[in-house]
Amino acid sequence: MLTGFLPRNPSRNDPSGSELSFTARKLSTKLKSRPINDVQSPRVAVHSTPSNNSIASRQYENERQQRLIAAQRDQRAWYETVSNEAFQQRALNREQGQLARDELHSHVESERRAGEELRQQQVGICRAKLHEREEQRRREGERIRQERAEAEATLLAVIAAEQEEERRQAEEAERLRRDRLRECTVCFDADDMGVMVELACTHWYCRPHLRGSSSPCSQNVHLNSDLN
Repeated sequence: MLTGFLPRNPSRNDPSGSELSFTARKLSTKLKSRPINDVQSPRVAVHSTPSNNSIASRQYENERQQRLIAAQRDQRAWYETVSNEAFQQRALNREQGQLARDELHSHVESERRAGEELRQQQVGICRAKLHEREEQRRREGERIRQERAEAEATLLAVIAAEQEEERRQAEEAERLRRDRLRECTVCFDADDMGVMVELACTHWYCRPHLRGSSSPCSQNVHLNSDLN
């Protein structure tokens, strides 16, 4: 009858209202082990007559019922107070736990955001360094290609100058060779003036045809050679 006012299934592991729940369970156990009808009441002095005994019995019973109702009312009020305090304590603990969980979630979220921002910064720095390296490699490759092109142009210019010099020297040598050519008066073959013989008459003869010529100049050359 009185157990309905106890807190429902208080958990020993629940930190909220643990002391109040333990006190309520202990008191409930004591009340269950004690009969409700066992209420101490002061004895009423009555006379030994039957009418007086019945009146006293009814008066005693009424007083006993009143004391029992008052005890039940006090117990109900006490249990209600204990239950309300335990409920308020559990509600307060739940609110504090929710606040702690919210704070932890907020802290974890802020840490995650900070980590994400740091990661983004590191990624940006890596990308900037990679772009700088690629730009440096591109500039280096461009410089190498430019230097190679300049070297090739210089080499081509040198080769062209050498070829031009060789051509000029060949032309000069050809001109000198043609300037030194002399035509034989007998066979009309042209040869270098170093192997030709020029007579006083300004005629040129090759050495094989010099003795066999019928020219007066060539005869004088023969006579002079015989005299010698």
